[in-house]
Parts: sequence; structure tokens; C-alpha cells
Amino acid sequence: MVTFQFDDETAARLQELAKAAGAANVEDYIKLVIATPRPTTDKFDPKEFDRELEPLLFDGPSLPADFSREDIYFDHD
Repeated sequence: MVTFQFDDETAARLQELAKAAGAANVEDYIKLVIATPRPTTDKFDPKEFDRELEPLLFDGPSLPADFSREDIYFDHD
């Protein structure tokens, strides 16, 4: 047996989801979620990947074109 500990907010959300799914309790809900097959695809869509990745990209200044290792280690031998 495995025991999970959740913060109060997560526990309350799990209880809501269990009730909405018609499960008797959170344990039964988790079993239901695990047992339910999820659609999978082996197709990779690079455009979709770019759309999902875009919010995570750094929106700051880029490094100069001539940036080198010496720029990092200028004060080392």
C-alpha cells in the first residue's frame, strides 16, 4: 500500500473530482483514473510543440554573436 500526502487545497480538489466522477472516495477515483485508457498518438507535430513551448521561452536579451568561453572565464587562468 502507498500513502500520499496532499496539501488541503489539493485534497479538496481531489474530493470534488471524485464526487463529480461518481466515485465513493478519492482512493476509488484514483483507481478509476489510472484504469481509464488515455488516447495516445505516435505522431509528433512540431508546430503544436512550438505552440506549447513558446510560453516557457526566455523573453530577454540574447547573447552577442561573438560571445565566447573567454567571456565567461575572463578572470580565470
